[in-house]
Amino acid sequence: MELIEVKVGFSNDRSAEYMIINNLYEKTKKEYTLFYPFYYKKNRDDTNISHENKLDEAHFMICFARRPKTDAIYSLNSEITFRSSLFEHIKYFAQKGIDTIIGAPIGTSIESIGLGSTCCWFQLFPEQETEYLSCEFRRGKPYVEDDHLIKVLTEQNLKILMHDAPMHNWNEILGIIQDWNINYKMLHSGMFFNNMAGQKPIFLVYK
Repeated sequence: MELIEVKVGFSNDRSAEYMIINNLYEKTKKEYTLFYPFYYKKNRDDTNISHENKLDEAHFMICFARRPKTDAIYSLNSEITFRSSLFEHIKYFAQKGIDTIIGAPIGTSIESIGLGSTCCWFQLFPEQETEYLSCEFRRGKPYVEDDHLIKVLTEQNLKILMHDAPMHNWNEILGIIQDWNINYKMLHSGMFFNNMAGQKPIFLVYK
């Protein structure tokens, strides 16, 4: 009987978010004078004082972080997964003309990931029936089976995608996010305390 190695997480999603946002900022800080990542919190971001911000003509993108998993500490191999809850968000924002990027720190131990560590970036093109995708890292290099559904972004690809992201003013950005938040909660009304299941989007505003 063949022994199947099951890869499991050794870090958490919030840590991965710190890593990828730092990585993205370092890659693009020479191009943009403003780089503002945030979560949406109703009754904070949608207050009157928030709407008084005069930010206009800023790029707007969606970002997610994925944490690495491995079968053993210091292994040469790891993987990240993309689940159905992630695809739901990607499809919704794609219909609004908003692109999504996904980043993951590469490593198989706490010692190998941290601020300044290597990260890999992706763009997904999930089909309607897609529920689960994964990317394996062998010696730190990504390998995907469904390359028509997962695009591994080079640094140049990533910068072009960010440069081409649509421009909005702050109120337009909040309006898009508010509509998404309302729509998501309407479709998931049975959620405990109506909280969002799965990975939460990081909203990126930059110019």
